[in-house]
Amino acid sequence: DIPGGERSSTGRWHGLLAIGAFGAIGLAAAQLPRMIFHDHLMPAASLASGWIALLMLACFAAMAIERRSHGGYFGLAERAFYGCTIAWLTVVTILLTIGR
Repeated sequence: DIPGGERSSTGRWHGLLAIGAFGAIGLAAAQLPRMIFHDHLMPAASLASGWIALLMLACFAAMAIERRSHGGYFGLAERAFYGCTIAWLTVVTILLTIGR
């Protein structure tokens, strides 16, 4: 949808799917440290995943705030979330591979 314009049904579905996808990624990043830490395995991967999950949460909150306030930083917050997602996938993959 055009920023500031009326929301279409396609735009609403896009938003719901994005919330679901971003939420699932954030939940995975937040749950991994608990699972690893519980078994006392790979503390570096647990620590990294926990910090990146906090950054994802901050980005998600920034996106929600920007969406409501119609500020000009929604795209920046969204790209920061994508960066966190890529960082999480990369760092956790490397640390879990090294830890084997």
